[in-house]
Amino acid sequence: MLNASIHTKFSHFEILKPSSIRVRVKRDSASGHVVFKSLKFFALGNQFNITLKPGSPVIDPMDFEVKLMDASGKVTYHKLREDAFYEGRVMGQRSSFVDAAHIGGVWSAHVQTPHDSFFIEPLHKH
Repeated sequence: MLNASIHTKFSHFEILKPSSIRVRVKRDSASGHVVFKSLKFFALGNQFNITLKPGSPVIDPMDFEVKLMDASGKVTYHKLREDAFYEGRVMGQRSSFVDAAHIGGVWSAHVQTPHDSFFIEPLHKH
């Protein structure tokens, strides 16, 4: 579906402006590291109140390294940022799960609730 309109790809979607997502951060007073982040936003008829803690159930940034090769064959290695990946839940929904990344000021996330799955992705991907 290259060059397809977002309207032809999805039957239900909503465009969130960064200003519509309220983010609060709780940091450890001694180290300054993020203890948790709270995200609040309204989308698709739902009020989301998400609590996230650093980490990912899929990727361990401490053991994960990205290998990039340019057109000339030169290889560079990059470590993943530890503070880019989060996991958590939707407040008030016990069996919910959220897996999120915050890279370059942009959020990507999968929000799983007992009845629905929601995906938050940058618009430029579509």
